Amino acid sequence: MAMPKRSFLTRYRCQLHAVVLGTIPMALGVAGAVFDELTRLGFSTWRTACREAGATLVSLVNFTIQLMPTAVAGVLAGGLLVLIAGAIRHDRHGRSAALAAHGGCVAGIAAGLPLCVLPLPLPLVLGVETLLTAAGALILSALLQRWNGEAAVKPPARVLASAQ
Repeated sequence: MAMPKRSFLTRYRCQLHAVVLGTIPMALGVAGAVFDELTRLGFSTWRTACREAGATLVSLVNFTIQLMPTAVAGVLAGGLLVLIAGAIRHDRHGRSAALAAHGGCVAGIAAGLPLCVLPLPLPLVLGVETLLTAAGALILSALLQRWNGEAAVKPPARVLASAQ
């Protein structure tokens, strides 16, 4: 007997979970950046300082920590939430989704941080950085599943039993 057709959400649950988890640190970082901007013009000052000093890795990291501490704290708190979400899940899909989310977030931030120095509108830069994070989490989740020998999330045993 043929297996019942699974929905898109069922087939790619782990990848979608990784994408959602990957955007949590980004969202908290954006909230922190908005707070820094409203309280002491942290983002505007950061962008100007990075442009004038040159977009080197040292200047980007140094100015980010000094001028946008709430944004950095938001990203770190979001990373901690992702770790907790992966730890409380008792299946390997939850853990691999958390690992993929961390990797996607690191890739998105690393690729998106230099974009902030460009004279692009801020919503566009933040949107591209979030898309880079989501794409990184999606790719890493798919690679982790392939590495674990899974094509997609397997259906529960009760579905397999009812199909026989």
